[in-house]
Amino acid sequence: MSTATIYRAVIGTVPDAELGSNGRQHWAVKARRVKALREFVYWQTRDHAPAQPLTGPVVVTVSVGWPKGRKRHDDDNMVTLCKTIIDGMTDAGWWVNDSQVTIKRPIEQQPWGRWEKHGGWLYPHGCMTIDVEEVRGGETTA
Repeated sequence: MSTATIYRAVIGTVPDAELGSNGRQHWAVKARRVKALREFVYWQTRDHAPAQPLTGPVVVTVSVGWPKGRKRHDDDNMVTLCKTIIDGMTDAGWWVNDSQVTIKRPIEQQPWGRWEKHGGWLYPHGCMTIDVEEVRGGETTA
């Protein structure tokens, strides 16, 4: 089994619940919110991207620390919420194309009460940790 390089990005926000598949807002409002989040993710992650974009398959592990008052989402809705995150990281040069990316499921979600005393005060609007692993030889190290 070959080893793979793992990169980590920490994003100081979580997606708005209305960006998920269950959101019921006007398409233009949603488009503005998606654009703003995508740009925020770009700026948050671009300095941590690999020197050269990854060219092979990539597995992304997402961990979400929800802010106070936000509840967990079902796993399918979480994948939809993470789409904009992946697009922002694509813009930042993490990989060549988002079609290379597989989001590892289930997505870990922690309510505020489980992580507030472990750095939650640094991220009052929630936090996402994104671990990026290259797939080499058809295997990952995870």
